[in-house]
Amino acid sequence: MSKTFAARLNRLFDTVYPPGRGPHTSAEVIAALKSEGVTMSAPYLSQLRSGNRTNPSAATMTALANFFRIKPAYFTDDEYYEKLDKELTWLDSAPWGGGLRIGVGSRVVINESW
Repeated sequence: MSKTFAARLNRLFDTVYPPGRGPHTSAEVIAALKSEGVTMSAPYLSQLRSGNRTNPSAATMTALANFFRIKPAYFTDDEYYEKLDKELTWLDSAPWGGGLRIGVGSRVVINESW
């Protein structure tokens, strides 16, 4: 894998959040997952983000992907990760300044024909 799970997850935290505010906190993500019936502890999410835990279950990856409105393949498929990362980089450095923040409820769209 070109980037670790922690690096990929933190990239989402750093770039995918609603306009007009800063990145989601781990507590916000845990609360949102809980409202969807997914239980994740704060220490576990912290360990995933720090790289102390490196092999999350498919269910964990799916829950996190759903929160950020991306495909779970982002965490395991290098090609898909690279496509999405390029798009996030472009959006973040867009010429209209300040980047574009993508919030929960919207969908990151990748041109699948690239």
